Amino acid sequence: MLFSRNHVVWILHHLQTLEEGHTPMEYSSYTELPGKRKGGTWAYFENPAGLAATITMRLEKCGFDGALVYLCYCFGRDWETVARMTGLNYYDLKRRMNRAITYISGEWPKPAPYRHYIMTKKFHRAVDLTNKFERDNIKT
Repeated sequence: MLFSRNHVVWILHHLQTLEEGHTPMEYSSYTELPGKRKGGTWAYFENPAGLAATITMRLEKCGFDGALVYLCYCFGRDWETVARMTGLNYYDLKRRMNRAITYISGEWPKPAPYRHYIMTKKFHRAVDLTNKFERDNIKT
């Protein structure tokens, strides 16, 4: 299934309700639940539970970063508390959670495991910063 970043965040906020097989009463700004099909030959609770299982499976692939997302979005813990509990500073926590949400969003399955994905992102970010530094410091 293809989920946008906003879909993922919305699903995370309603994960417990979806796991129970219920569709949340309010859809926020969405007109339709992501992945929801009209009609079908399954029980009414299968689609919400399937969405929850899909997002949970993707979060598990992210390891510790996925657990951070789960704590903050599903349990409603504020980021400062989670940062203190885990020994991370606020900006590292935010970066790791954003990275995990970006990984579980979009096309699935991803072509690379999460660890490879974040290393590739770090590599590209480092190359971009190096190129920017070289561009800014070229003597003309």
